[in-house]
Amino acid sequence: MPSPLRHAAVLAAGMLLTGTFNTLLTKHQDQQCVGNCDDPDPSKRELFEQPVWQTLTMFYGEMLCLACLYVAGLFQRSASSPAADGYQPIPDAESNADIADDVPTTDALPVVAPVSD
Repeated sequence: MPSPLRHAAVLAAGMLLTGTFNTLLTKHQDQQCVGNCDDPDPSKRELFEQPVWQTLTMFYGEMLCLACLYVAGLFQRSASSPAADGYQPIPDAESNADIADDVPTTDALPVVAPVSD
């Protein structure tokens, strides 16, 4: 099982790598010509500008990171629990014979006679 520090380092490295690619791809996407591309005057060309789409894709990427973190937490919890359904069996009397010897019985208690008036 990976340590929490290693787990955090892998998540940080993954987010750094995907964030770098996201920045580079968004820059490339913004420089793409979508209209009047054959015009010799570069000021008349229309470049791709859809910040809503870019924002949605970035939000989607962030949600995927959270989903991966949630799934990793589920796997970690299921691996650390002793039973698949979360319940542990109650030990029977035979397996607790040594514990039963330490429990006091009513024979050891003093008998108190009722007080008469």
